[in-house]
Amino acid sequence: MITDKKNDQSKLDFIIVIGIPSSGKSTVRNQIKKQYSELCVISPDEIRERMLNVSVTKKSYDPSIESYVWTEAKDKLEYCIEEKKHIFFDATNIKKALRNQFISKAKESGYTTKGIYLNIDPTLALFRQKNRERKVPEDVIYNMYYTMEKPTKDEFDILEIINKNAEKNECLKLNGTWDENSSNEYGRKCKMYYYI
Repeated sequence: MITDKKNDQSKLDFIIVIGIPSSGKSTVRNQIKKQYSELCVISPDEIRERMLNVSVTKKSYDPSIESYVWTEAKDKLEYCIEEKKHIFFDATNIKKALRNQFISKAKESGYTTKGIYLNIDPTLALFRQKNRERKVPEDVIYNMYYTMEKPTKDEFDILEIINKNAEKNECLKLNGTWDENSSNEYGRKCKMYYYI
């Protein structure tokens, strides 16, 4: 993964993770935080949770606040750049145009841009969220997976793709079956029975 940056402030990093819900973004975020002494995290989900008072309302999404969420995320990006901090942008980032608004600003400000693409089968994502309190609906996960605009090398200075091999191992560990030549209607390689 990304190298140790605890004492290296010579070149600032802008790290953006791309992946469907339950693909491992929080795990990556926690690993990255250990590598940087100061990391400015931008998380639209955390902004939403605060604005909606999720712990009280139990409501995690409201389309009427989305413009405010993204305005605040952009404001925080400006703040992080002004403070000369390494940045971690934590969102699904499945649409190229939206993620490139943040990537372009970071590049203009002299940051090294690093994309981390969590390539995971939606069946595994659904299994992973089985024991979570807040679940993303199955149709939403599949829709995000099939409409994702996969990242390309030309978007970043560095693009890292992870979970590709781990996905097969995790599928088998969870007693699923792996079909490398899957031709079912969804193109899923991991076949697993699960109950949410």
